[in-house]
Amino acid sequence: ALFDVTEQSVKRAVEIGLDYVMLTISYNLKHLADKEYHESIDEMNHASFIGSVMYAMSRLLA
Repeated sequence: ALFDVTEQSVKRAVEIGLDYVMLTISYNLKHLADKEYHESIDEMNHASFIGSVMYAMSRLLA
């Protein structure tokens, strides 16, 4: 029983952490989009890479 509770706690902590990371990324992506030079290849590649990582993580937690 103790293990179940611990596992739930960890999963919840991870979810909260992911929510925070997603909010941070959303803010940063909006900031990137507001820049005049948002066409910068490096910035867009970085953003899509982060998006791919977050999608993969969300699939693992599903």
